[in-house]
Amino acid sequence: MLDRLCLKKRYIMTIGIVIATAPLICLVMFIEFRFMHDLEQTAISQRETYAVAATQILNERLEAEIAFGKSFITRQSLQQAITAGNRAAIETHLKNMHDISRSMERVYVAAADGTMLAAYPVDATIIGQDFSHRDWYRQTTRTKQPYVSDFFLRAVQPQRYIFTLSMPITAPSGENVGILVMEPKDAFVLTSLDGIKTGGSGSIYVVDKKGALVFHQQFAVDRLIDYATVPVVRKVIQGQSGAEKSFNPLTDQEEVAAYHPIDRSGWGVVTVQPLSEILAPLRRVEKGLYLFIGIILLLAGYNAYKWAFMLLASRRNTEEIAAVNELLQRQSNELQAQAEELEMQTEELQSQNEELQTQGEELEMQTEELLLKNDELEAMQQQLALANEGLELKVQERTAALSAEIDQHRKTEQERRENEEEKILLGQQLRQSQKMEAIGQLAGGVAHDFNNLLTVIDGYGSMMRQDMAHDDPLKVHLDHILAASDKAANLTRSLLAFSRKQVMNPLPEDLNTIVGHFVTFLHRLLGEDIQLSTIIKVDPLPVVVDSVQIEQVLMNLATNARDAMPKGGVLTIETDLQQLDEAYVKLHGYVTPPGLYAIIMVTDNGCGMNEVTQKKIFDPFFTTKEVGKGTGLGLSMAYGIIKQHNGLVHVYSEQGKGTTLKIYLPAMTDQTVYERIVVAQSPLTGGTETVLLAEDDPMVRCLMEQILKDYGYRVILAVDGLDAVMKFAAHQDEIDLVLMDVIMPKKNGKDAVDEIRLLKPGVKVIFSSGYTADFIHNQVGFTEETELIMKPVKPRELIRKVEDVLGRAAL
Repeated sequence: MLDRLCLKKRYIMTIGIVIATAPLICLVMFIEFRFMHDLEQTAISQRETYAVAATQILNERLEAEIAFGKSFITRQSLQQAITAGNRAAIETHLKNMHDISRSMERVYVAAADGTMLAAYPVDATIIGQDFSHRDWYRQTTRTKQPYVSDFFLRAVQPQRYIFTLSMPITAPSGENVGILVMEPKDAFVLTSLDGIKTGGSGSIYVVDKKGALVFHQQFAVDRLIDYATVPVVRKVIQGQSGAEKSFNPLTDQEEVAAYHPIDRSGWGVVTVQPLSEILAPLRRVEKGLYLFIGIILLLAGYNAYKWAFMLLASRRNTEEIAAVNELLQRQSNELQAQAEELEMQTEELQSQNEELQTQGEELEMQTEELLLKNDELEAMQQQLALANEGLELKVQERTAALSAEIDQHRKTEQERRENEEEKILLGQQLRQSQKMEAIGQLAGGVAHDFNNLLTVIDGYGSMMRQDMAHDDPLKVHLDHILAASDKAANLTRSLLAFSRKQVMNPLPEDLNTIVGHFVTFLHRLLGEDIQLSTIIKVDPLPVVVDSVQIEQVLMNLATNARDAMPKGGVLTIETDLQQLDEAYVKLHGYVTPPGLYAIIMVTDNGCGMNEVTQKKIFDPFFTTKEVGKGTGLGLSMAYGIIKQHNGLVHVYSEQGKGTTLKIYLPAMTDQTVYERIVVAQSPLTGGTETVLLAEDDPMVRCLMEQILKDYGYRVILAVDGLDAVMKFAAHQDEIDLVLMDVIMPKKNGKDAVDEIRLLKPGVKVIFSSGYTADFIHNQVGFTEETELIMKPVKPRELIRKVEDVLGRAAL
């Protein structure tokens, strides 16, 4: 009775303790899910306040320094000193600016072409050097606006990240006369943000446009530290702003972070505080509650244990008594069963003894039969051994025959697969050729009218410039018009080169010389973060090429390589000579005859390409760049130029490892042709001969008439092919030269000249055209001896051609 009462009390006590812990557990959960969340949101809001304040301070400081620089560059005396190249006067102005400013470490003034004119503090080592490759020069010249540069690590000790502020110096006439460069002290950011105290171990740091750390409140930044892997840094350098809880892989902890971009510079400001530090007070309260709940639960567990132990002891006594009774009953039953089983076994042994006697007799009879069968088996084994020897010989013979058949089948299957792969390659090359031909026809159709317009623009512009005084203020504007005309003509030539329809000017050249000339100005294109390496073969590489077009190919390949290395890398340009035999050409699927080839290899260690991209890079308008950053014509044009030179281009690339583009150009084997003959052109003299000018475009006709008359020639005009024949018939004794457009209404130039030569067989003729070369030679049927001048044509080129044909040019 007493045991039952103790059990009941301990049970009630245990249940009461467990119920008492429920409110405490709810309190802990409320702290975890409510107070913790509110504290995180408060910290996030506070971080955002710090980030906004820091961003605003830095923006205001940058704008103040830019305003200070603008007020300085408007000094008329400074602009006059820059125009006159007066270094001492410029240095006086720079010293005055340096003394007034409290934040400038150095100030410089460069000329409009990038030549350094003066610096303060004075540094004679940089005066006169070309700084046009620097980022501040390129950006300020391009935008004509103040520019905040990227941070860079200064060379002197202690090393710190610094930046520059640059702005154009513009004369009242609007002409750019120079560039002012201000280099703030390395503590510029530190002093700007010194007043912002973030509390605890929180901090503010600044990253540049690429995500590299350039300033930190807690330590000096004296080496390159890449923060681009931090999620909030990736967002801020993309122009995003905000505040959030984020994991920092560099510190391996969760942080509360806020981030804002600095619009003027492209930098980003980030303010962070460890989440563990923010939640530390609540964590301590939470730990105390957990400890108290644990003690209570231990007490409840102890009572439960004692209650269970007493209950188990009571039940154990009852179960032991029942088990003893059950054991005695079971043993009694087992003894009775064993007695009955013993009687049955005795009966079975008697029956088995009788069966064994009968089986012994049968066994004797079976033994005799087995002896007879054994003799028969030995005889059969001897016969089987003889038959087996003959079978092995037949198997060996059949195996040899089957092996020969399998080898033949394998060889036949292998030959079939080479043939199939070759058909696929030829099909791909055919489709590529058809694409190029279709776009080439489009480019050729535009070329005629476009070249006529460029002939008129460039012709009249050149004539106006020739008549202008040296100091004419309109001469600058006219130079811009002529430069734009030249660019448009180059664009037309590029389109025709892309379609393999441009008229080439192939001459014997040393490929090493072309590459060497190109490399001299390639540094400016690549920038400071790309290393250029050249491996030029010592012996000359004689080829017959248009050097301008080959340089265009190299420019396109170098530009693509630069874009494939946004974080910098190595660009290698190499030349070599290689003999391609027939087996090598067939193995690689090259559609080119075997022979000796000069090679240019352009290799970068950039992002590389997958197989799908490699198959499309020569397709017109295919590009992997963002919209507005690539036309998709660069490699297509390069492909067209190399094909026009009877060469080939091979690409090899792996993603993440880089790309190699290999150009094969037929090498010259006749060394005597390699020697260049340079003939100096004599001055233009003009003449008094009579020229029949046949041109259907009225603007071009008027221009050519004026050019010829300016150089003394007498001109008879014809508006189409039929008119040209009639005018020649009426004046054939006076006409010394026929200048004939190829494509005209009523009668084309070729048919008109054929009729004219029936009247006067020895007449001299020059054809002109704005159509593509293949159209002229294939459609009209001209030969290489035909005198032809291509539009757009400059006035001096036209007169030079006329003098050459008339035999008046000096030899």
